[in-house]
Amino acid sequence: MPACGATEGGEVAINQSTTDSSSETVKVVRWKLPKALREVSGLALDSQGSVFAVADEEARVFKLDAVTGEMLAVFSLGRPALRGDFEGIAWLNDWLYLITSDGVLLRTQPGLSDTAIDGTALNFERFELATQCEIEGLTEDLENPWLWIACKEVTDSEAKASEALRLYAWDTAQKTLVAGATRELPTQRLLELTDQKRFKPSGLSFIPADPGAILLIISGAQRAWSTWRWSAEPALVAAGRLPKAHRQPEGVAVTQAGELLLADEGKGKAARLRVYPKGHSLVAEILEAIDWRLLNR
Repeated sequence: MPACGATEGGEVAINQSTTDSSSETVKVVRWKLPKALREVSGLALDSQGSVFAVADEEARVFKLDAVTGEMLAVFSLGRPALRGDFEGIAWLNDWLYLITSDGVLLRTQPGLSDTAIDGTALNFERFELATQCEIEGLTEDLENPWLWIACKEVTDSEAKASEALRLYAWDTAQKTLVAGATRELPTQRLLELTDQKRFKPSGLSFIPADPGAILLIISGAQRAWSTWRWSAEPALVAAGRLPKAHRQPEGVAVTQAGELLLADEGKGKAARLRVYPKGHSLVAEILEAIDWRLLNR
């Protein structure tokens, strides 16, 4: 597969390699991300299947093709790019959303051209969210015009005592948090299955299922994953650990073809994007016991 050319600033965009996985009949594609994404903190997919990635220091977004490794666009929100601790990215109804750890939500419309936005600065809207937590993770709802926001740490004592995973919903049409929609996911069984003392979300993505949906949550610090049957009271389906090859997974997405995308911070080295095919054992493990079917988003 061809590696793409240089992006703005002369950065080498992506180089490909494959994982050493002799026990697998299918191989994992592993892309080396540019220096500007060394601290990649989120992934999102648009309706065409293109991948958006953001680093955690400024609102600079990279759009790429995970199949060919081609860098399709590099753009920023503002000029210079707005700085902040960005911890999530999502695509919903042709809008791209970024969120910071302290609840600043930005949205912009990059457009459909693969090249016209390359290196440009886009206008954006800014919203202040009154969440009681340190945020790390953002994804789009499959049925409602909502975004779901994952908390890494909560600030109110009641939730700290329960150690539940908290998720807020933000209505993109009403531009406000959805009253009464907040979810608290119990962690006792999750910690038992992952053999960890904590599970701190770093990324999340919905998987269309029959019926309803499954929410996949990863934890970079614990190198772990969990799946939840989505409802007013989400139920844990399964949980486990990610391969040791992942230094610190911070972004996750699932394609319409059933591929699992995981992005790791570089931790002093180059960041990586791994594309696990549908037939890989990790994908099978995550989707085990789920009667699922991928749908058009």
